[in-house]
Amino acid sequence: RADYVAKMASLLQPDGRLAGLLFDIPFNLDGPPYGGNKEIYLPLFESSFEVLSMEPALDSIAPRAGRELFFELRVKS
Repeated sequence: RADYVAKMASLLQPDGRLAGLLFDIPFNLDGPPYGGNKEIYLPLFESSFEVLSMEPALDSIAPRAGRELFFELRVKS
């Protein structure tokens, strides 16, 4: 996960934004798919990004409703 954060930060220009969905449920921690929650994700992203939003996704597909976080981040300059 730390490698993902570093790679995304390196690919984006200063003040570039990253948005997407993250699982908001526990999974196997030893291999994919990786689950997690806001408390796990925030420290990872805050090292390289300003967290603009990280909230429960409002428009997930039915099987994932209530189990995803939508995030929007901005690279720290």
